[in-house]
Amino acid sequence: MIQKLLPDLTRIRPLMRELLAYHASNDKKSVVLLAVDGVRYADAEKNWRSAHHLQRIASVFPTTSSSCWLSALTGTSVAGHGCVGVVFRPDPTAEMINVFSHADGFNLEGEQTLFHDAAQHGYLPVALTSDMGHLNCGWRQRLLSG
Repeated sequence: MIQKLLPDLTRIRPLMRELLAYHASNDKKSVVLLAVDGVRYADAEKNWRSAHHLQRIASVFPTTSSSCWLSALTGTSVAGHGCVGVVFRPDPTAEMINVFSHADGFNLEGEQTLFHDAAQHGYLPVALTSDMGHLNCGWRQRLLSG
């Protein structure tokens, strides 16, 4: 049996960019992307039967929220954005980093996010930060850039 490879989280941004361009060119007034952390596809399929479209997506590794969200919103691999977990040492000589208190935003020069793409197509990007709202760290700033 040949197993079909699933797109991973780095494909979210390019897929949404195409969707935004399509809807903007057809004078659609709004596009809503509901992204929920930690929901298994089987549970989403069972409980969100009325959803317009559900897409099974593979995670990146490591499967921590910080790594996954940055990969999804920037379209960059974990190796590219450098956020390889919640607490990690970037190299053997460096100090440990906790992304929820570390000031570095894991920026790549000139890199943008899905929010920038939405604004470029005339949409007002909005994020409901939920339990991330109280965080004051570079990771959150990078994630919500744009």
